[in-house]
Amino acid sequence: MFASQADVLADARASALAVGGTPVDRPEDIEIHPKTGEVYVALTNNAKHGNYFGQIVKFRETGDDWTASTFLWEVFAVGGPQSGFASPDNLVFDPYGNLWMVTDNSDLATNPIKGYHGNNAMFFFATEGPNAGQAHRFAIGPVDAEMTGPVFSPDGKTLFLSVQHPGEDSESLPSEISGYSSL
Repeated sequence: MFASQADVLADARASALAVGGTPVDRPEDIEIHPKTGEVYVALTNNAKHGNYFGQIVKFRETGDDWTASTFLWEVFAVGGPQSGFASPDNLVFDPYGNLWMVTDNSDLATNPIKGYHGNNAMFFFATEGPNAGQAHRFAIGPVDAEMTGPVFSPDGKTLFLSVQHPGEDSESLPSEISGYSSL
């Protein structure tokens, strides 16, 4: 099916299916919990089978051995009106083992959830205790923007984010948008 290793790498989805990989809904980011070693995966959505909201899953390799060929997994958090988030995109852990997630539901034409969810946002999740997996909205992005690439400073006191394409669907000229400056 593949002529070379380059072909395998060029089509990761087909490669995984060829060897019996577990199909999942559009993975966006993968992060390893700094304390437990569990792997968290942001699955943004899959409209082809009605999953418009996405979820975050976590898994742990059998015997905590990263070379193991089997693993156990569970859904950590499910997007939708009941949880307040949709389309998980990027993940980051803080130094305490809490999970932070930003959403990406920017494409209004193909995203039926934008009406209830509003602007993209950042959410906080405890990963242990009675509130583990419950989403808490922490920040809201500008209109039509996507917050990406969250990362904490080494001391955990500062959070850095990128803000992509604010006002993307706006009919205003860039010079008319508040805060605009020409370089």
